[in-house]
Parts: sequence; structure tokens; C-alpha cells
Amino acid sequence: MADHELKPHWQDWTLFGLRWVFLFGISLILYTARSQSTQTFSQLDLAIAFGVGAVLNLLLGAAIVFPSFHTMLPFIILVEDWVLTGIYIYITQNDALAAGDQMLLVGIMSVLIVSAMLRLGPIWGAFHTLGVIVAAAGVMIYLVGADQMQTLVEPYTIPALLVTLLTLMAGVWVYVEYEKTSGHRDALSNLARLREEQISEMRERADALSKMTDRLNSTSNIKKILDASLDLGDWSLRRKGEKRAARVISLAFLVRASDESLYMVNSRGLPYTDDNRVIAGKGGIVGKALDECVTIIGKDASKDPELSTINAFFGIRSVLCIPLRAKFDNFGVLLYGSDRPNAFNEDHIDTLNMIGIQTAVALQNAYLYNTLIEEKERIIQLEEAGRKALVRDLHDIPAQTIAAVKMRINIIQRLMERDPAQVPKELKEVEEMAQRANEEIRHILSSLNPLALESQGLKAALDQFAERVRKPPLNQKINMRVNSEAETYLDKTKQGAVYYLIEEAVGNACKYAEAQLINVAVGRKGNVMVIQIEDNGKGFDVNARNNDGRDHFGMHNMRQRAETLDGTLDMRTAPGQGTTIVVRFPIETGRKVDDESLLSQIPDSKLALKAKANFEQMVGKH
Repeated sequence: MADHELKPHWQDWTLFGLRWVFLFGISLILYTARSQSTQTFSQLDLAIAFGVGAVLNLLLGAAIVFPSFHTMLPFIILVEDWVLTGIYIYITQNDALAAGDQMLLVGIMSVLIVSAMLRLGPIWGAFHTLGVIVAAAGVMIYLVGADQMQTLVEPYTIPALLVTLLTLMAGVWVYVEYEKTSGHRDALSNLARLREEQISEMRERADALSKMTDRLNSTSNIKKILDASLDLGDWSLRRKGEKRAARVISLAFLVRASDESLYMVNSRGLPYTDDNRVIAGKGGIVGKALDECVTIIGKDASKDPELSTINAFFGIRSVLCIPLRAKFDNFGVLLYGSDRPNAFNEDHIDTLNMIGIQTAVALQNAYLYNTLIEEKERIIQLEEAGRKALVRDLHDIPAQTIAAVKMRINIIQRLMERDPAQVPKELKEVEEMAQRANEEIRHILSSLNPLALESQGLKAALDQFAERVRKPPLNQKINMRVNSEAETYLDKTKQGAVYYLIEEAVGNACKYAEAQLINVAVGRKGNVMVIQIEDNGKGFDVNARNNDGRDHFGMHNMRQRAETLDGTLDMRTAPGQGTTIVVRFPIETGRKVDDESLLSQIPDSKLALKAKANFEQMVGKH
């Protein structure tokens, strides 16, 4: 049945038309013969035969028009032709005029057999032919009677031989043509199926590329960008319907700015022994791709001078290397490998090339975006710290001094009426108070904007702070000891928090402790950073101070800064015994400060440095 469903549609309509030609032709022949005869004949049997044939042929047309009935076509043809054979054999052989006209019998059977065989093919055609012969023989036996069967042998021998000969010729021709075209039909069927699979794969690839583009455009996380690139490359290399899935590996390397070598930043299908691999990128397929700035295809990875050092490439027989390139700079490569030979076709290359381009652009955008975010956070933190410091310092010193100046001016106004001789002395004191307020404000301004902290680091900033404390108006003796190693494990944000915490503690000691000496030490003990501020001043009763109901702004600020460092603040003091403040907070000694930034998701890469340079250029223009 499947063979008939694959037949071209025009063959069904051809058979439909031939059946009408047969009906009109045979009816016209019989009607003409009867009209020329002197005998009287009724034309009713012709009309009935034509009507039955027309109904069966219309049923055939309906089956052709409606696809749901296509599977019924062979059965309709069989029934129609067998019925037509029986009817017209009965009419022609029972007609007194046509009795004995064996050639008309041959014509009826031959037209039905040959036309149907051309449509049905050899197997169903043979079954159809057998049915036509059985129908004709049955009608003839019915007409002459079972006891007169021997009378059919001699007169119908030649017609039977002619029908048989025509049937054999048509059958042989149909069989030869069927076998001849069956190969073409199979090839076309396979080609159609292959095209459908290719179209389906192209749609899936386009859909995956679209989703990948959305993922790349919606994230600034460098690891997620590389995950999307490697996942899509891995998916595009796997074929559907394979008995054994191909082993596929994929890697991402970035160029290290310090020595132009390539270090692995992400991978798929690699054992843990291959993690953190570094290659020179000067030879083999990787070196060629970087030198020529084009996608390179390799065969046996075990013979590559650089890839052969990576265990995962053992047994890899197809390699594709795509340079990550933007604005004439190479930032890295994407590597894809398969254990199948010739695993990369043009579709794979186009898809993976597009992945490489999208990845390079997305990585650049991510680095630039992260740089902007870091700068924004740094500015916000500096502004917040400055605002709090300004509020605190204005509350502690200048506001009180200005209030005292205002009170002195009121006193001077009364003295001008009662004792003018005392006015010059009071004016001198007001001048000194105003001068102190001016010095205090200058000190606050310099504390709000410690340029050395930004340009030279924590140690230089604290040394300069100590120099200001030693000078008027504070005139405080202070020892500042900062281990230079401390800066190695503190980023800019943490350095700022440490600076303002020490500034707060020293300021409180200068104002309230009446200390002769203040000692400040900053150093590292294992994985902990320790800050100690100690004075030999008058100290105080901690319990009494905690219960006096007052809001001690300075202590609150110091504890808050210690919490931002994920640390603790301990205070030891007593009346007449000075005060010691110790702050401890954890640090990560396994990596340097630069690794803690957003851009350090992939540290020391040429791409990161390029993004920073682009950012600085943008800032410079504005």
C-alpha cells in the first residue's frame, strides 16, 4: 500500500480520465452498432451500464480529491474495473448483434487491464488482471451455461491468447519501469528525508543561536558567557540518531597580558588533571589561528605540538580553532574537538564562527560593564564615607567651636557697655578660637579627601595623617606603624574602611583621652588582619559610659566600619589606664587584591586590560 501512496498525483487523474473515455467509447460503439441494425433493441441496458460506471468513476474521483481516502484508491479501482468488465462482457456477448464478436471482448479487457496496471504497479496489477479474467470468464460461463463450457474453448482461444499476450507485455513493461524507477524513488525519498532533517537541524541551530545571543546580551558575568559559548558548540557537534554518541570537548583560552601565553578559563569534557592548563600559543593549530586570524581545522590532535600536552585531546581526530578577535587584537581562542574524523562541515564552521564573534563582543562588553560598575560602587562608597565623616567631624569640633565664638561675641557686646577695657582681650580670644576653627575645618577637608589613599595606598595615607595629627591644632604625639604587606591583601574599598576607622579612633583619643602618646599598628597574622590603636590617656569606665544614655557617635562609627570588614572590634579601658582598641577581620591570603574585583573573574587577561584602557579613554573624553 505504501507504494501506491507515493505515486504521483497526476497518474490518479489520468486513470480517472481514461475510465470516462472507456465508458463513452464502449457506449458509443454499442449504440452505433445497434442504430445501424434492422433489428429492434432497447438502449436501457446501455444507459444502466453507463450509469453504474459513472457512479464508480465519480467515487474514484472523490477518493483522489480527499487525501484521507487515498489509501482506498487501489480497492476502488479493483472493484470498478471488475464490475465494468462483468457488465460490458455481459452486454456485448449477450447482444444478438455482437454475439461472437471476440475482438470487442479483447478490447474491453485489454483497456481495463493495461490502464490499471500502469497505475497499480506489478503486484497489484497482477491481482487486478486476475480479477478481470475471472469476472469475464464467470460472465461467459453464465451466458452459455455450465454444461456448455466446452463451446467456449475453440471460439475464444484466440481472444484469450491475445489478452494474455497483451497482459504479459504490459506486465513486463510495468515491472521493468517499476524496478528502473524504484531506485530513483528511494533516492528521492532519502533525499527528501535528509533535507527535512537538515532543515530541522538548521531551525534548531538558529533557535539555539538566538537563545545564545539573548544569554550573551543579558549577562555581564564572564563565566556565564563562556558557558553559553561552549555549551552551544558542544550541542552543534552532536548528531541525532547516532548509535554511539561522539566524544566532544570544548575549551576557552584567553591571552595573558604579562607574557602573551594562553591560559584555560573554561572547558567542557576535560578531566580534572587538565584544569588550569597554560600553552604558549605559538605553534600548531592554535598558533596558526592566532597568526592568520582565521578559523583553522586540524585532524589528529595527538600530533599537534601544543594540544598533545593536554590529556583530553588523546583520541581526538577533528579539531576546530576559532580566534577571539576584536579591533585587530587577539584576546584568545575557542577550541572544539571530536573523536570522529571530518566532524566539522560547513554548517558547523559557520555556526562556530558566529559563536566566536558573539563571544568576543560579549566578553568586551562584560569587561567594560564590570569596570563601570566597579567605578560606580567605588564612587558611591567614597561619597558615603565622606558624608559620614563630615557629619561626625562637624559635630565634634567645628560646630562646638563656632558655638563658643557666638557665645563670646554676646559677652563682648555686654562688655562694651559695662567694661570696654576688657573688649580687646576678649576679641583676641575670639580671633584665636576662629583660627582654631579654621584649622579644624582644613583638617576635616584633608581627611575627607585623602589623595594619598587613592594614589599611593594605605600606608602612605596613614603616614600623612599622622603628620597632620602632630601639627596644630592637635599637636598630638603619635607613632604609626603599617606593614606594607597589608596593602597586598586589601582592595581600595577595604583600605578606605581601615583608614577611616583609624582616623576615627585617633580623633577620639586626641579630643577626649588627654593622652601623651598614641600608638597605631596595622599588620597581618595568618589569615587575619589586625589593627591596634593604643593611648596612655585617662581612660574611662565602660559600664558607666554605656549606661549614661548618651549617643556616642564615634564608637558607633568604628563598630560599623569593623562590621563592613566582616570583623570584630574589642576595647580595653579603665579610668587612669588608657584605652586600647583592637580590630580583627579575615583576609584571603591565597590570592591578591586584584582577584576580588568583578573583572578578576578571569584575571590578568589581555581582554581585561583592553577593557580598562577603553574605560579610561571614555572617562578622559568626558
